Amino acid sequence: MDYISFHVYATPSGDQTLEDWQYTFFDQASAFVSVARYILQIRDQLSPSTKVMVNEAGSILSGDMVQGEPGHIEKPIPPAYWNLSGALYAYLYIESAKIGVDTIGESQLVGYPSQFPSVSMIDWTNGKPNARFTVLELIKNNFGPGDDLSATLVRSNGSLAESDAIEAQAFTREGHRKLLLVNQRNREVTVELPKECLGAAIQTIGGVSPDTVTQNVGDAKVRLMPFSVSVVALKD
Repeated sequence: MDYISFHVYATPSGDQTLEDWQYTFFDQASAFVSVARYILQIRDQLSPSTKVMVNEAGSILSGDMVQGEPGHIEKPIPPAYWNLSGALYAYLYIESAKIGVDTIGESQLVGYPSQFPSVSMIDWTNGKPNARFTVLELIKNNFGPGDDLSATLVRSNGSLAESDAIEAQAFTREGHRKLLLVNQRNREVTVELPKECLGAAIQTIGGVSPDTVTQNVGDAKVRLMPFSVSVVALKD
């Protein structure tokens, strides 16, 4: 076999809110990574040349699961949900890369009421990309096959993060070093970057916006917006 594939979707219960989702999504993603690691161990034993693809990765709100039932009323999706779902994909990208998954695809390009609206990467009201799309674009433009993953330490009260809210991974390709940071929480988080990051360009998508903001790291301590995904490109 050339490839095997499987899916992953984070799905909260119907009585949860955005404040719950920020924990549920990443807890479920962590459990998925453990299962995927086990699948890869079986692959290594039976068919080590077979590659592994997570060909659908995303999140589905509970209302989407009952959208075809009589009397179903579509609930508004909080704007921050799109950034949370984008951060979830970035987290899955990092963890999948660590265990050796070859490809991870985000699902789905276009959704709308009656067709899994919470899975869309496009705003069906105006055709513009939401944060799920722009986070995918940010990762695609900065990382990919051939990257080397370096050991990346996140400390709760040390040099990189103030809490366990941050997922971080350093990547190197042909001498170019980049750091991917994911804020898993619906609040700003301060991270203290190594001094070698001073002057580096940092691209960030977060808050409730799908737009990428680019600036330079002027201070070792950087405040990351809620559910932000950031790429720090160190100077050569």
